Amino acid sequence: MYYTLDGIYFLRFRLNNYIRKIYLVMRNLQVILVCVMSGVFITNIFSQDTIDSLYKISQQQFSSGNYADALNSSFKALKIIEEGKNCNLLAYGNIKVGKMYYFLHDKQLALHYFFKSSRMADSCNIDSLKHLSLYNIGVIYTEKGKNDSALFFLNRAKNILEKDTADYNNLAKVNAVLADLHLLHTHNLELALKYIKDAEKYAEKSGSNYWMPFIQIKYSIYYRLTK
Repeated sequence: MYYTLDGIYFLRFRLNNYIRKIYLVMRNLQVILVCVMSGVFITNIFSQDTIDSLYKISQQQFSSGNYADALNSSFKALKIIEEGKNCNLLAYGNIKVGKMYYFLHDKQLALHYFFKSSRMADSCNIDSLKHLSLYNIGVIYTEKGKNDSALFFLNRAKNILEKDTADYNNLAKVNAVLADLHLLHTHNLELALKYIKDAEKYAEKSGSNYWMPFIQIKYSIYYRLTK
């Protein structure tokens, strides 16, 4: 095909015009993408702020003994978390809801949420949340008198905690519950004494006196049972 000089200039103009349009479209897409990503980022910030606020409110309600309101606030936080699919937050959120059901004396629903948390903590390999879920499950089974199940979950929690020997508070706590289990349910007083002494050892290492009154009560029960 033959083109005159004017024709060539015209084709150049058309080509440049097309290139300009493509550039503008690509630039607009980039702006849209940045806006969308910024929106997601901002939404995530606002969501996290809302979650933190709800947990703060829940803690205040819990401290005041308003367990039903505390459950409601924790449940609202969990619903927001479920939209984000963050495994760590989901595991923690289920623990919070389970804790509120426990204090409302609905142990079956509490177990449901603790087991959900445990599965998520396992799938994401979050040891710091694994032991909390397992401990809570073990406590409920201890209170229900399901000794084998209680031992299984409490020992799993203890094994995880023993990897981090500096977590003395939680080590004192899990050993104290194991002492209760053997004092009041299995009646294995030798093992009970071992766990009381371990709980005392970790409580002293923690530098906190919080667990010491509970441990002294367990010593009292032990000595009463051995008379």
